[in-house]
Amino acid sequence: YSMQTGDHVRMDLIYGLYSDKTKAKIDVFTNIFLLVYLIVLLIGAISSTQYAIEYGQRKFSQWNPSMIPIKVIMTFGIFLMILQTISTFFKDLAKSRGGSIT
Repeated sequence: YSMQTGDHVRMDLIYGLYSDKTKAKIDVFTNIFLLVYLIVLLIGAISSTQYAIEYGQRKFSQWNPSMIPIKVIMTFGIFLMILQTISTFFKDLAKSRGGSIT
């Protein structure tokens, strides 16, 4: 939610000095790194979810809950974050070229 509304933390000490177009270029650059990180995270989450489904993984505790729903929700959340990052990437790319996407 904070990424969608633009409320996430940035280094405003230097970032605030730039024009909106330059900020958009910086955001395009950082979104690429975020996207790579999230894709690696998604690959690991899918692998972990497949393992949990295949072996019926359970949490070792007195309660002994199944880990499958937790890992499926985690994987879905990472996928949604990737979609939001792609959306933000294209908005920033358009802004850096002088246009806008609403």
